Amino acid sequence: MNISKPLALLFLATAFAVASNPSSQGSTVKPPAEGKTIFDPVRSHSYNPYGTAGAASNVRDLVKTPSDINGQSFFYVAPTSNVGYVAFPMAGSFLLGLDQSPLGRPAALVLGYANSSIGFALDYSVAKGWWGEEAQNGSTTGDISQRTTFAGDNIGLYLSMPMGSNTFYANLRWLTYAPSTSYERGSYEFSVNYSEIQGNVGLTHSGSLSYDGYLNIIRTGGTFKDTTSKKYVDPNSYLGAALHFDLGYAALQNSDARVIVGLNNSFSMIFLDEIKTPKRKGDNQMGFNISPNILGEVSLTENWLAFVGATHAINLVAGDRDGVKETSQFTITHSNGTYASVGVRYQKTNWAVEATLENNIFDNPLDGLNGNDMLSSFGGFINF
Repeated sequence: MNISKPLALLFLATAFAVASNPSSQGSTVKPPAEGKTIFDPVRSHSYNPYGTAGAASNVRDLVKTPSDINGQSFFYVAPTSNVGYVAFPMAGSFLLGLDQSPLGRPAALVLGYANSSIGFALDYSVAKGWWGEEAQNGSTTGDISQRTTFAGDNIGLYLSMPMGSNTFYANLRWLTYAPSTSYERGSYEFSVNYSEIQGNVGLTHSGSLSYDGYLNIIRTGGTFKDTTSKKYVDPNSYLGAALHFDLGYAALQNSDARVIVGLNNSFSMIFLDEIKTPKRKGDNQMGFNISPNILGEVSLTENWLAFVGATHAINLVAGDRDGVKETSQFTITHSNGTYASVGVRYQKTNWAVEATLENNIFDNPLDGLNGNDMLSSFGGFINF
């Protein structure tokens, strides 16, 4: 049975409202406390995947701008994604997170601290191994020593400082994105490295017109070299720099609903490494990315909240493509499709649950009865 998306949304909203308060169809939403809205609390890790500026912070945003940890007191677990966070006061505020590396595995440990003036955070995923073997009597090859760093090994350092309605932040991350090895046997040595290092420096502002502007520098790529003077460079190795400026405007808002219209923009330059095999000069490419996005939230009843959003991207790329002959290119494309999602939140005074629904639920709302997942993420808060 296929049901249109608008009809499915209406079905879900009605079901949630009735389930929340079956005896009071005409209940009204309590007005928000002065200076706050019902949308303000920290949200689940999968909230706002569109990156809309001005939306509420999710638990992972507290790592990007750790000064926001100050004053937080909550416990959060998402069993569908194997994620857990807790924030608690202690000479300021601390954050402990049990999460994943940027590649999804291995696990990551997150530690954060903030007071009223500054915040720090660290996330670390360990994936290393060391092996050694002594040479046997009479051997002419010598001892063997090997170190391997597995994909997902990661360390990230974060800092932020509140400045009135603005927040300054800076972060630095080192990631091993493919297995990397250093090997020694007697006088022979070789190494294979696949790593990415990137840093960001930026400033955010919250208000009816919100923004997040930052500079990103990235160096990523792979190399192989040994004592025979052989050296190879991965064709995808490059140095990049990008300026990002994301805008979010609260176009519609009252005590029980809001719509934020966002526009995320970036201008980037990429300098591809020169390689000898196959021969290629260092290519230069530049791109401009525009990502319009929208995020809407509505209080269905005093306790039920629904949130929806959508985004896509327009990409302009220009630059050289050097091979045996030098060529140039210019492309302008929309992303393969528009990404949209919908979720719900049920909140009480000291706890809340939040879920994002799978896309296929709109084609067949009864699909979950067949053993398929209805939720792409599900998490719960205990607030203190």
